[in-house]
Amino acid sequence: MTALLEARDLSVIFPIGRTLFRAGQSLRALNNVQFSLERGEVLALVGESGCGKSTLAKVLLGIQAPTAGEVFFDGRPLADQSRRDLARRVQPIFQDPYSSLNPRHTIADLIALPLFVRREVSTAQARAEAREMMGLVGLPRRLEHAYPGQLSGGQRQRVAIARALVTRPELVICDEPTSALDVSVQAQILNLLQEMKETFDLTYLFISHDLSTVRHFSDRVAVMYLGQIVEIGATADVIDRPLHPYAQKLKNAVLPADPSRGLPPLRFDGGFPDPTNPPPGCPFHPRCPDAFEICPRLRPDRIAQGASQVACHLYDPRHRAAAPDHSAKET
Repeated sequence: MTALLEARDLSVIFPIGRTLFRAGQSLRALNNVQFSLERGEVLALVGESGCGKSTLAKVLLGIQAPTAGEVFFDGRPLADQSRRDLARRVQPIFQDPYSSLNPRHTIADLIALPLFVRREVSTAQARAEAREMMGLVGLPRRLEHAYPGQLSGGQRQRVAIARALVTRPELVICDEPTSALDVSVQAQILNLLQEMKETFDLTYLFISHDLSTVRHFSDRVAVMYLGQIVEIGATADVIDRPLHPYAQKLKNAVLPADPSRGLPPLRFDGGFPDPTNPPPGCPFHPRCPDAFEICPRLRPDRIAQGASQVACHLYDPRHRAAAPDHSAKET
């Protein structure tokens, strides 16, 4: 069966500080990223800020062209598909609903706007579909003529969800859709996203840094570090039994349910590396407690471990014998 979305060896390089008199530097935001997303699936993308999650979202939306590699949507190259058709079938939900909504437009107009991009529709029909979508996402009819500034954060995010779904897309890219909301409102929005997924048979790419949210919402998880996917697998495996040392650190950094236990230590050695001058070999080796001789010299391949894949020399049979005894892990 053809995957709904497939990324093959995606790389994005941004020139930094280039002028007429200076060559400048290059920032590799994505480095040979590859994964697939099946219809009806929720794939979560997690990692620290600056790891490339949002850049990947822009590439998948057709906003950012990749420097190398290719994206396939429904079996066809993304680059060969018209912007109008892509806008109908793939829609984003952004982190900050206020900045993504035009404050001068009413709620009904904001929700109806994508319908004019999709096809020629009458104003009456567009408004009718907008009202229907408002009801589905839990927005009362009295807000039809309200403006974004008159709504709460949760209501604005419901508007953003309604606007994304009014064209009946197949894939929705959720870029930290709950991180700007209160905890109680986050749960409501996540429940709404799950309800809409079942109602419209949606597929989600869910970008987040909150592993507790990811645990309850996603089917699979991909862990990104410095523009690369270092581990990908079923949610229960990646969250509860992570393989890559970086994924293990992320798990250990999750806030405990009991506030009296305090904040967990992240215990990374060294700071986040300069993306314009990434470390050689494995990009995580300067911060990894399990690094050994091969790590600074060779970039690891993604190795299958059960149903997961992990890019780490600790799991490569060619190098495992040289790893420290306390680091060797079995499937």
